[in-house]
Amino acid sequence: MTKLVKFKIDEGNFEIGFKVSVQVGEEGELYDSEFKGYLPPAVNIPNDYESWQENYLKLSNSWCGGPIVGRAGNINDERGTLIQLAIDSAKDFHSNFVNWLNTENDKKFQSLKKKLYQKLGDKNTEIRFIIQTDDPVLKKLPWHIWDLFTEEYTNAEVAIGANEFDRPPIIPISNQLGSGLEL
Repeated sequence: MTKLVKFKIDEGNFEIGFKVSVQVGEEGELYDSEFKGYLPPAVNIPNDYESWQENYLKLSNSWCGGPIVGRAGNINDERGTLIQLAIDSAKDFHSNFVNWLNTENDKKFQSLKKKLYQKLGDKNTEIRFIIQTDDPVLKKLPWHIWDLFTEEYTNAEVAIGANEFDRPPIIPISNQLGSGLEL
């Protein structure tokens, strides 16, 4: 059966860290367990993310204008520089993001991760992992690259949601195909 995890990131920011509450259970059932913890501070994450996105957009914009050709007919060094800048900023951001989620010097976050691993159990378990937050930067981050999903629980599906929402109304399904149509 599929496990359902609600990873709710509440108040806080990248300078002081974030409060987190986690609920784990079987999909379609009530949650079996709930525990709380903290995501540690990571003041560089928003700037690293912004830099990565800006460099990627610069590269994208350079391709939209057609090829940049130098005097000798070769692609201009400018595009090569933009490519390398985009690659380097992506690697830097991804590395810093994964390091933040794997920090070993924050005991509160390590405790949270340890409980999460215990509740998830078998690494072959299918998992629906819902990250709930209202922070606009946290919503944009590539949570799927966390080694929790890339190395440990590879059968996980990661989704982002808001902390507050209303369930949409359920519309009853009718067995009738049409009204008043006779053949």
